[in-house]
Amino acid sequence: MRKKHRSTESDEPLSEGRVEYLEAARQRVRNRRIRRTAVLLVLLTAVLFMPEYNGCKRWLVLPGLGTLQPSEIAKFAVVLVFAHIIALNHDRMDSFAVGVVPFALVLGVVAVLMLLEPHLSGTVLILSIGAVLMFVGGTGLRWFMLAGAGGAAAIGTAIVLMPELVPYAADRLNSWLDPFADPLGDGHQTIQSLYAIGSGGAAGLGLGNSRQKHLFVPEPQNDFIFSIVCEELGFVGACAVVLLFVLLLWLYLSATMMIMGAEFNSVLMEMKTARG
Repeated sequence: MRKKHRSTESDEPLSEGRVEYLEAARQRVRNRRIRRTAVLLVLLTAVLFMPEYNGCKRWLVLPGLGTLQPSEIAKFAVVLVFAHIIALNHDRMDSFAVGVVPFALVLGVVAVLMLLEPHLSGTVLILSIGAVLMFVGGTGLRWFMLAGAGGAAAIGTAIVLMPELVPYAADRLNSWLDPFADPLGDGHQTIQSLYAIGSGGAAGLGLGNSRQKHLFVPEPQNDFIFSIVCEELGFVGACAVVLLFVLLLWLYLSATMMIMGAEFNSVLMEMKTARG
């Protein structure tokens, strides 16, 4: 009776040629990551030389095409770059050199360039995204706390070097808390968005029938798009949009738990096989 033979190919050492091939592939991936990061930094630097719009320099003017906001690209780029670093070094994330240094360098440079625009909300969002990825990626807790302290110190240094950021941030916060204090200035956009939400009622004015988006809400296509959704789709449509986001979050969490469960079962089977 012929016995089944289990292949031991995975236990055999890699040949020298295969090792060189894998190392070359990893180097190409590193170079691609460096080039993409460099392009992002160039875009964030170039935007500082663009004309001001509403007191900020956040948009690259592309003749014949419109405008491009590099900070929006930066949000996705930070996620992709960090995820790639974690994937390549997941077994060494507990060390300071791997689990903190590359992340701190990328976040530091991106944050400084975005503060110069200035873009405070985008800076806070990107720093938060980076912190979450570092924590989930396995950065050692002691190094994570040290990085947090370093980030706080960096923010304090930025306030000292760029004191104009403090009144700018204070004005933004005050206009959000009490937009009617300056209805024709800083509070104009917030007030008009509230009018849009209120005029939507329960069922809305109908898809595409918004009135506030016609020169009343200054940026209806980005920052205050939800107010236009409320105006056109009403309370019911707004709740549906929120529920869709909740559903999306639940799907993400479910997929994450499935992956973690599969990895745990795989480790458990390996332990049983080793004991057997």
